[in-house]
Amino acid sequence: MPYQPEWIPLIEMIAHIRATDHCDEQQAALDAKNVLYEGKVESRRRGSDEWDRIESSTWASATIFKNGLVSFSWPSAGVPAPGCEPPRFLVEVLRKDVLQFWPKRQRSRSAERNCLQWLVQDLKSRGVKTVSKGDRRQHAHSTFGVSRRAFDDRVWPDGLEELEPELRALASTAGRKQKSTHGNRRTK
Repeated sequence: MPYQPEWIPLIEMIAHIRATDHCDEQQAALDAKNVLYEGKVESRRRGSDEWDRIESSTWASATIFKNGLVSFSWPSAGVPAPGCEPPRFLVEVLRKDVLQFWPKRQRSRSAERNCLQWLVQDLKSRGVKTVSKGDRRQHAHSTFGVSRRAFDDRVWPDGLEELEPELRALASTAGRKQKSTHGNRRTK
């Protein structure tokens, strides 16, 4: 196993949250800020020549920038001159704390296989048009831990292959807008 440092940059934590929760960067940064504020993930900032621990309460006033740097509105962060921005700091978090709340998900063939079995049974029993593909995808993610991409790229197509031709034809058009029967007629 490759070496994994004890401390990781905040930007890496945010990227990990995005990948694990399948959310956008803004939501991931907000989730990170919330657990840091609650003191559930230990953090430190790069001071002048050493790392300083960050008290969890200071995260209430923190601003996280896209590059992973953070500014704090607290007295020890220094008071900027009028018209100047507050200083920005490089922040690191404890890897083990992050993984406690957002564990790495391993791609599991057995999870996809179980999801596929469920999907085929569900398509046969509840029909193709009664439940949307999106709802089934969400169920696959929450129940089996199957990602959106795995569902769309492998589970859904494999599930359709196991259906009878009549159901397969219905499933492939389910949720699509019907084409207009009028066409693109010119009017005078």
